[in-house]
Amino acid sequence: MKIFNLPITSFLYYCLFVLLLFSCSLYIVSLNELSLWGDELWLVHYINSSYIDLFNPGYLNDPNFPFSIIFFKFFSELFNVSDPTKLVWINLLNLIIIIFSAHLLRRKIGFDNMVVFLSLLISSEFFIRIFFELKSSGLILSLSTAFSVLYFLYLEEKKKGVGQIYSLLIVGSLLSLIHPFCGLLVVTSYFVLFFSEESRNRILLFSGSFIPIALVYFYSNRAIDDLHLQLSLSHILNTGGFIIPIFIFSLMVLISEIKVSFKYLIKESKLILPSIISLTIIFIYSIIAIPIYQARYFMPFVPIIVIYLILVHKSSNNSHFNKILIVLVCMLSVLFFYGPRSQIPYTNIQDLIVKSHTPECNNKIIFFNNVDTHNKNYFIKIFAQASKLYSKNNSRDLVSYNDFIQLYKPQTNCKIIGITGQTKETVFEHEISLQLNTTVISTLADKCAKKGCGLIWSIP
Repeated sequence: MKIFNLPITSFLYYCLFVLLLFSCSLYIVSLNELSLWGDELWLVHYINSSYIDLFNPGYLNDPNFPFSIIFFKFFSELFNVSDPTKLVWINLLNLIIIIFSAHLLRRKIGFDNMVVFLSLLISSEFFIRIFFELKSSGLILSLSTAFSVLYFLYLEEKKKGVGQIYSLLIVGSLLSLIHPFCGLLVVTSYFVLFFSEESRNRILLFSGSFIPIALVYFYSNRAIDDLHLQLSLSHILNTGGFIIPIFIFSLMVLISEIKVSFKYLIKESKLILPSIISLTIIFIYSIIAIPIYQARYFMPFVPIIVIYLILVHKSSNNSHFNKILIVLVCMLSVLFFYGPRSQIPYTNIQDLIVKSHTPECNNKIIFFNNVDTHNKNYFIKIFAQASKLYSKNNSRDLVSYNDFIQLYKPQTNCKIIGITGQTKETVFEHEISLQLNTTVISTLADKCAKKGCGLIWSIP
């Protein structure tokens, strides 16, 4: 039986994929109604800086690279767009890069497997919640996808003696500009290729490795007191939660490989080897030196892992039923987990600002987290930017929590005395009530279910 000249199983497969795309689109569009969270406000704060300052190592006082800020600043000036809710759609350029990369990949793995590739990418926390942020996330996922596809194509074409390394080097250099972990993936990929290349290509690979290494040396080789990462079982499990469909697909592939003694897992191992080396380095460094891992930082490795799993599945099984099943899993994950989860703000700073910056409280002192003990400069910047963005007519004078305790005087009209969010709670109701000698209550910000999403502190 055929529908539109397609076998019914193929028709069902493509219908599921279209529904997946439609579901993702609806959730992503509604993301624009959420408040910007701290990291986005931090980036918006620095968009007004000059290019000279942004290129200056140490200017951001942050181990991350400045090039994502430069990316948004460039397009903000090019299109004369300052509204963050409009500027965020520049990430559509990154989506185009992913689609074009998938098109290149299709020539080697076929259209059906390309559908699996796109389905697994977009049905993840990395895409639905993080990709369309005013952060480096869109650049990381798009350029790592392009780099992974080019790396795979180079390995395939090299078998025929026609591989061209220049496009890989160019995209690798661009990817290295975005984040230190991206540079690590690039360097380990060059390292894996180095030993099987002729002398001319070895020189190019060796030279290309200097770009990510130099970037880390100039921009990330300083101790930052505000760096608050951890390496724990919960962080690792959280990474799995970001990519549930990929995890399920990997189990399906593993079960298929048992029948052939893991033949194709080993055969395609050169493709996954750079990711294995990179993650090993990250975990060893986190254990020996300082924790540098969180679930978001796994993003550069996702595209190459997905390509690897698809290749192994294609070689060992290539079951059309498995493809239908995994696209169905992707759609269900979006509809019942990633989609609804994306509509809950990380930190509803907009609600915190709107409710605390009222005419009755205009120019009154307020505390935002315990800024003397954790991420002081960061919180000062995002409070100032959020106040400018969400409260054009009223303002509050930000002071540290300790200073607030010393300076506070009872107010008749202004009831809201502080706001907290996006950090472990360092102010507690019983503590502040005792210090102010009055009853203090906390209220969750709108749409929030956890304290880290936002608390409003007030005197009834």
